Amino acid sequence: MTEPDQPREVPRPRRRWFPALLALLLLLLLVAGGTWLFLPRIAEQIVLHQLRERGLEPDGLTVAGIGLGGAHVTDISVGDGQVHLNSLHLSWSLEDLRRQRLAAIRAAGLRLQARLDGNGLSFGPLDALRQDETEEEEEGGGWQVGQIILEDAVLQLDTPLGERHLPFAARGSLDGAISVEAEAILTDLLRETSLAAKTPTLLQAQASLENGEGWGRLTVNGPTLALDLLAEHGDGAWHLTAPEALRIALSDIPDILLARLPETLHEGLAGDAEVTISGVALTARPQENWWHVEGSGQIRGRINQTRLVADLSGAAEVLDDLIPRRILSLDGDLALLNLPLPEAQVDATLALRGFAGSPPVAEGAATLTVTALNVASPRLSARAMELQAPGRLRLDGFSLQMVLDQPGLLRTSNLLIPEIFRAASRIDLRLRPSPRPLIEVSYVAGGGVVLSSDIDADPADLQGRYLGGVERPLQGNTGRLHLRAEWEPGQDRLTQELRMADARLALPEQNVELAGITLHMPALDHADFAVAALRLTQEPAPLAPLAVHGTMRPDGQRLAFEGRAANGPLALNVKGWHDTATNQGRADITMPPLDLGPGNQPGRFFPILADHLRETTGSLSAKGAMTWQGGTLRPRVDLLLRDLSGQLGGVPVHLLNSVITFNNLAPLSTLPDQAAAVALVEAGLPLTEGEILFRVENGNWLIHQARLNLAGGSVSIGETLFDPAARTHGVTLDVSGLDLARLAEMIEMEGLTATGTLTGSIPVAIQDAQVIISDGILRSNGPGILRYRPSEPPPGLAAGGGSVDLMLQALDNFHYRDLYMTLNGRAGEEMLATLHLAGANPDLFGGYPVEFNLNVSGKLDTILGEALTGYRIPDRIQERMSDFGIAP
Repeated sequence: MTEPDQPREVPRPRRRWFPALLALLLLLLLVAGGTWLFLPRIAEQIVLHQLRERGLEPDGLTVAGIGLGGAHVTDISVGDGQVHLNSLHLSWSLEDLRRQRLAAIRAAGLRLQARLDGNGLSFGPLDALRQDETEEEEEGGGWQVGQIILEDAVLQLDTPLGERHLPFAARGSLDGAISVEAEAILTDLLRETSLAAKTPTLLQAQASLENGEGWGRLTVNGPTLALDLLAEHGDGAWHLTAPEALRIALSDIPDILLARLPETLHEGLAGDAEVTISGVALTARPQENWWHVEGSGQIRGRINQTRLVADLSGAAEVLDDLIPRRILSLDGDLALLNLPLPEAQVDATLALRGFAGSPPVAEGAATLTVTALNVASPRLSARAMELQAPGRLRLDGFSLQMVLDQPGLLRTSNLLIPEIFRAASRIDLRLRPSPRPLIEVSYVAGGGVVLSSDIDADPADLQGRYLGGVERPLQGNTGRLHLRAEWEPGQDRLTQELRMADARLALPEQNVELAGITLHMPALDHADFAVAALRLTQEPAPLAPLAVHGTMRPDGQRLAFEGRAANGPLALNVKGWHDTATNQGRADITMPPLDLGPGNQPGRFFPILADHLRETTGSLSAKGAMTWQGGTLRPRVDLLLRDLSGQLGGVPVHLLNSVITFNNLAPLSTLPDQAAAVALVEAGLPLTEGEILFRVENGNWLIHQARLNLAGGSVSIGETLFDPAARTHGVTLDVSGLDLARLAEMIEMEGLTATGTLTGSIPVAIQDAQVIISDGILRSNGPGILRYRPSEPPPGLAAGGGSVDLMLQALDNFHYRDLYMTLNGRAGEEMLATLHLAGANPDLFGGYPVEFNLNVSGKLDTILGEALTGYRIPDRIQERMSDFGIAP
């Protein structure tokens, strides 16, 4: 109010003005009184108008009282109740009003709804006040407030984790300088934890700003969170430091957050776990409508035995809504030490340099190093596995990628794959640079996480031991590898694609080598494989190199497979399964008929037979199965020899038929009592219609018994061993009942006839593919008659003189009492037979007894073709051949 003017001398008016003045005073009193009575209503309208001017649509308010010393407003509601204040009391004096100053503001019962999401923090209808505050600051206006007191306030915060209630109170001042103190209880923010049974977490804040300089302090004390942050304003920027280290006890992390972490971390977080952040130095400098922020700090964490060590520095551009819009740079080292996983102890380090960009895309140089010690799982174990991955770290939206731009390394020490392989040396897998992420972490709708990896590696050498059954050395290389895998932990879903090219494996002690191995596994339920050459490296090899291809599919815990191995017209079809749990399986094998002839000799497909089977005709086929358990292989394969003819070990054979059952392939072995039938064996003598009982042991062929026919008699062979690796073999032919008349026909001497039978033995040697008979002896079983009556004596005998004439006369009708024959020669050549005769010609010299020797030569192993036409395969061999669909 202003003082009234001092009185002065004026002429006195007439008294008639008094009634008028009195009426005016009465009118003013009436107006003033009415105004005072309606002042709260007027104030309400003014406040409502001011709120609408600022973009706030009030639901209502009540000015309960107003006077010279202040005003009391109740039930203030804005934005459909998003902001509600039970009571607001403003205190002033008339002098305060003149100076645009409020002595105090006291508010009680504030209920404020806010939202925190990817767009920042929003206070709903109060967001409209931010622009007004900016404009007011530019105009230099605004009211001063001496004291602000806020009691019984609650912030209802809507977050992606649910709704949270934050009770708080505040006390401050806006009198010239800005000074604020506030405190809040944070217990409800972490209500999923066990904090309800602990000391509540308390937040306290203080701030002061005057003439562009100021400071602030934020303190949180609680069982889960403890921090002390100091902010100072100077040089046009805010500087944030932490006098004490920030501490977070992860043991009480909310369950809603724990569910989003890998299960392997749950046990650790349930124990002793905390994080501390120290050395915080942060500077925020305001720009036109954004802030430039840069700073550094150290992070130290502990989850049971695991320690996290991180030293970071960086800078960012942040808009007024507190959302980073451009990450200028981020440098630092992050180390995760002794992470206890179910299968290993892991140390990991990530070094970042120049990580920069604009969200959602940012990238920078990074080197990832991971060391896993004592890896142990049912399918794989290792003393150590180490990953070195230099490249670039890339943030793309909700995806974090690690991309190799330099060669990396995956190193394994003491690798063990149970019952399959134990490495004897370190395995270094060289990782190739690739634009595809080596490791990628993606967040998907609904809060899920997808982990994926794409690995491209050069061949790595393998040296170790194969553990199937008896341990054996194994060597080779992995070939070029490409592995792509994707895992969604929340859905327990794993997909992968594996490619392997030009790998090699060898079992030197087993003389087995697989070269040019390729494998494509486009999914976990299917794999295609091929082997350019499966070789048996022993010399000579029992089998020529085979090209192999096939497919594999999981069937429960079994792995089903089928494939084909081939070398020209030779083909093997394989179909079977392998049980990964019991390490046992079965493979059924069939070999379609292989026709032999020129260009298709057995030596082409079975080099070990090259020197033993030549000039062959006929066909081979096979079928059977191989079973295994652990590393023990148990084959049972039937090999059909059908009408096989040719040079067998240098011995010409004709129409050999057999079904041979093998029960081991390396070395080659058969079941006992194998049988073969043969129409003709030209072993220097024409042995016909033979049946042979034999077996194979450790690659050696053991003949138990053989029976053949020769010139109306029989030939048998006793227990005899043939070693395919030996150059010389010997066998003795035991002859009985040989018809001398038939033998005379075989000698093909014109005019020679004889009666009687012979018995004896013929030693046969097979040397360098030659059949040699030495000193075979056949003796007559009794007396008989031998007649030699040629139409003309052979030239050799005709020139022999009187003694030869006398011998020819005696042989014209020689009745022998004793006759024996010695045989010498080679198969396919002239055989020399020496006949020793003792007896007499009754028509000569009165039957005077004489003895003499007669040398006869000829090809005794030749036989007429019609002798083969009557050949019949024995029933028991024919029955086994019927299993291959061959009718009698």
